[in-house]
Amino acid sequence: MGTEWRELPDGRQRLRADGIIEMRHSRTTQTLETIKCQMEHAAELVRERGRAPMMIVMGEVHGQTREARQFLMTDPSIPRVVTRVALVARSPVARVMGAIFSKLVNPPVPFRVFGEEEPALTWLREGLTGGE
Repeated sequence: MGTEWRELPDGRQRLRADGIIEMRHSRTTQTLETIKCQMEHAAELVRERGRAPMMIVMGEVHGQTREARQFLMTDPSIPRVVTRVALVARSPVARVMGAIFSKLVNPPVPFRVFGEEEPALTWLREGLTGGE
């Protein structure tokens, strides 16, 4: 079931064998174009199953454009593809930024910030069995 990594303009993405979309960001500033590319590829990955949870592992992302944030807040494609999102931000600054983002943006799907991958994966797997 798992797929190979696909290189994207701001990182790489794959569908894990456990049914979780995994996105690993590289050093970048996220733009509307890079976010749309991520969502288009995620939709391809889950085309047969419909939707899946997503784990985003932050690299050295320098920020997001306003257009990218607006897309993440309002675009109806996100809940059609993703059931929940776990953001793994290892640096304290990135975790605080992620927490602030989730409070300000009101994400269209359940969203949580984690410092490590294992708790994030545990939470995402709960969504797989919870009927989302």
